[in-house]
Amino acid sequence: SLAGNQTFASMDGNTNSPFYLQLAAGKLTFTQRSSDSTGASITQVIGPTAVTGEWYHVVGVYNTATSTIQLYVNGISQGTATYSSGWAASGHTTIGRAKFTSQVDFVNGAIDDAHFYDRAITPSEVVTLRGPFGAYWAFDAGSGTTAADSTGNTNTGTLQAAAGWTTGKIGTNALNLNGTSTSYVDVNS
Repeated sequence: SLAGNQTFASMDGNTNSPFYLQLAAGKLTFTQRSSDSTGASITQVIGPTAVTGEWYHVVGVYNTATSTIQLYVNGISQGTATYSSGWAASGHTTIGRAKFTSQVDFVNGAIDDAHFYDRAITPSEVVTLRGPFGAYWAFDAGSGTTAADSTGNTNTGTLQAAAGWTTGKIGTNALNLNGTSTSYVDVNS
């Protein structure tokens, strides 16, 4: 479900959690609160709208050296925000829920693999954590009307009417497109 606020990872304060790696109003979001009070201000980086049935790799980074928070979705930065009022929660680390004004935001979905670090991780570490690509097309076929998914997944692309092949820079071939509405690859994944 995409309804309400659903927090993937957080920590418990007395009243609030200090951070929420979450789904908020249907969007993947990283939220930090300025204190453990009900009136505490928030700082957010808001990512894309989520879709039910899709897996997302979501990473929130708090960097004390630069006083920023940053959100990554599927290895891509969604932006940063200035945040310098971090506070230490005294409660447990939680996966699948968070506290907000003593209420609880539970996840109505699935979580697979959770990592916590005691430092700000780098963009290249985020990409490494994301793991293998869900799909990758090398476009090396050179003939035919399909482009194989090189990951071994079933995300085969179908070349549309004006799409074709040309000599490649990496590998043997490349996709050749002419800028018209019939020159693209359709992936039915």
